[in-house]
Amino acid sequence: MGLEGPWARRGGYSRRVVVNSVPITDAAVARAEELAGPIHPGSYWYDVHAGFWGVIGGPCLGIIPAGIWDLALAPLLRHCSSGQTLVLVNGRELQRQDLDILMQRGLLDHPGAAYLLDIHGNLADATNGEPLPCLGKLAPSLELKGRGAGMFVPKQPTQG
Repeated sequence: MGLEGPWARRGGYSRRVVVNSVPITDAAVARAEELAGPIHPGSYWYDVHAGFWGVIGGPCLGIIPAGIWDLALAPLLRHCSSGQTLVLVNGRELQRQDLDILMQRGLLDHPGAAYLLDIHGNLADATNGEPLPCLGKLAPSLELKGRGAGMFVPKQPTQG
């Protein structure tokens, strides 16, 4: 999603950052960068609960702190990363490489399964809220640094 048309005329969107299909104001991007690190122009998806992020249509490219509400003005969409595994985490259908990484931590590959996951690795069945075995902290280095490495569009788009 670009920032042509009415968005361009409204002002306050010169950073050209779109997250979960919503243009983010320059002021909101600046606030988010205090926790996320540098956010470069691009169209991204962001999982506010687990901190996962990627370019729209692509796999997870990293983890920034969870709970950056300036980047979560719309819900995470099922097909934002073009996943085809039929396994959902926080509403996003995972790409194979994302599922493989989480399986190494204990996530089960059950097509049709829907999970809730937070940045601490707490896992639950999304259909009934039943707790499942913890996957462990997803990004312990974030606790040490206190800030993410940012969001960017890779020079060569990553394919799932």
